[in-house]
Parts: sequence; structure tokens; C-alpha cells
Amino acid sequence: MSASANIPHDFTNTLSQACEEMNALTANFIGAATKSNAAAWQGLEDLTRNMGGIMQETLARSANAYTAMAGVKSPQEAAETHADFLKESFDSAMATSGKLSEISLRAAQSAIQPLTQHANEAMGAIMKKTNSA
Repeated sequence: MSASANIPHDFTNTLSQACEEMNALTANFIGAATKSNAAAWQGLEDLTRNMGGIMQETLARSANAYTAMAGVKSPQEAAETHADFLKESFDSAMATSGKLSEISLRAAQSAIQPLTQHANEAMGAIMKKTNSA
């Protein structure tokens, strides 16, 4: 059998191997995307749970402020009570916004990690294949 007779057979084998490698890369990508999606969902749940807690704390603080305002005896006491409520509200908003930012950042990092790992592994495999050719 001549060398030119092996060309179609070699091409078919090479094409078949390339398709198998692409299928493996695609399956790995789907696995990474699934992990990423699960991490994003978990982050959203954490964020939602924390936001619910923040809302409860805010409502309780508002109810306490209302009760305190109802019991004031003078305009000066009302102004002081109102100022205290505003300060507590501002301090709480700053603390909770930092907490929510941390949760969001952690969720984003967890969601991107599987995709980054897959991309690095895929590029490594492609580079290895390119260098061996």
C-alpha cells in the first residue's frame, strides 16, 4: 500500500481524535459552567438571606425609634432622639453595605473560579498539543 493511500485513513483518524478532544473540552466546560452556576446561586441565596436580616433589623430599629419618639417630653428631646436614630441608621447602613459587598465579592469569586480553572486547563491542553505538533 502506498503512502498516498494512507492519507484518507490518517486524515479520518486525526479528525476523529480532534472531535473526541473537542467533546472532552465541551464536557469539561459544561461541568465548569454547572459548578459556576451553583456557586452563583449559593451566593445569591447568601445575599438574599443577609438582606432579609438587614430588613428585619431596620424595621426593629424604626419601631424602637417610633416608640422613643412617642415618649419624648420636649422638642429638644425629640431632636436628640431623632439625631440618635439617624446616626444609628447611618452607621448600620455603612456596616451592612460593607457586609453585602463582601458577600457579593465572595460569590463572584466562587462563581468565576471553575470557569477560570477550565479555561486554564483548556489552554494548557491546546498549547501542549500545539507544541507537540
